[in-house]
Amino acid sequence: MICRSGEEKMILPLQITYRNTEASAEAEEWVREEAAKLDKCFDRITSCRVLIEVPHTHRETGRTYHVRVDVGVPGKELVVKHEATLRAATGKGADKRIVKALRREERTKDMHLAIQDAFRSARRRVQEHVRKLRGEVKSHESEPHGYIAKTFPEEGFGFVATGDGREIYFHRNAVVGDAFDHLRVGAPVAFSEEPGEQGPYATIVKPVSSV
Repeated sequence: MICRSGEEKMILPLQITYRNTEASAEAEEWVREEAAKLDKCFDRITSCRVLIEVPHTHRETGRTYHVRVDVGVPGKELVVKHEATLRAATGKGADKRIVKALRREERTKDMHLAIQDAFRSARRRVQEHVRKLRGEVKSHESEPHGYIAKTFPEEGFGFVATGDGREIYFHRNAVVGDAFDHLRVGAPVAFSEEPGEQGPYATIVKPVSSV
C-alpha cells in the first residue's frame, strides 16, 4: 500500500510532549511534517500523540532521543517506540549484523533522525492496520516460521533464524505479549519481516505457542 498523495492535512489533535529536554519550534515543525505524511496513509486517524524523551542514562551512553508515537484509530491505538537500547560500541570481532543494528541505533543521537525513524515505523504500522481491515494480511498459518538464534537481553534485541538460512534482526518491542525476557535460544516463532535501511528486520515476533 502506498500512502495517498495530495495536499497535506494535519492530524487533529496532535499532542507533543517533551521529557528531560526542552521544547523547540524546530522539533515541532519536524513532528508536524511527519504527522502530515502519516495522515495521508489512513483517513480515519483520530489522534497522534508524540513523546520526545532524553533518558537519564544518556550521561553514560551519550545523549540519545527516545521517540514514542501513539496513533489513534477507530477501536484501538497503535504504539511505536523508537529507543536507543544498544551500546555505542562492540567488542573485537563483533558480528556484522550486530554492527548494523548498532549503526541503526546511532541515529537516535540526532533528534531529527529519531523523529523520522519513529514516524517511518508508525506509517508501517498504520499501513499494516489498513491491510488488515481490507483483508490483505495473510493468516497466521501462512506467516514464515523460524527459531530464536540469539538474544541480547541487556541491549534489548535478538535474531530469528529463518528456514532459508538467514538471521533477521528484531527489537524487544516487536515480540508479542511483552515476552522478550522469556525467549530462549532455539524456541520456535512465527514472524513478519520488512526491508530496512540496514537490511530486513522482524516487525512482529510471536512464540509459536501464542499463534
